Amino acid sequence: MKPLTILITGPLPVAGHLEPHLQRMMEEADAVKEMGHVPVMGRWVGEARFETSLATVARQVLHHCDGVIRIKGPCVKADEIVQIAVNLNKRVYRDRAELPIV
Repeated sequence: MKPLTILITGPLPVAGHLEPHLQRMMEEADAVKEMGHVPVMGRWVGEARFETSLATVARQVLHHCDGVIRIKGPCVKADEIVQIAVNLNKRVYRDRAELPIV
């Protein structure tokens, strides 16, 4: 099996509570990498500061990804990214244990 490119998305930090959320994303990315896949941080997509909308940037990134891991927790932007992935017929994983090991 070839490595998959996996977008990782989940709860965004609340003002002043950035570290725990980033730590969780990094742990998830490290685990995906250890399984032999290529992680892409959804936070990078959500931070697009251009005139382009989140949906446009997410769609562009997701065209290059094989799937998405959705980290548990409330997040409208992460839910939007998951919906875009579904619309593009990408696989949505709710747990990294669902990923095949390369």
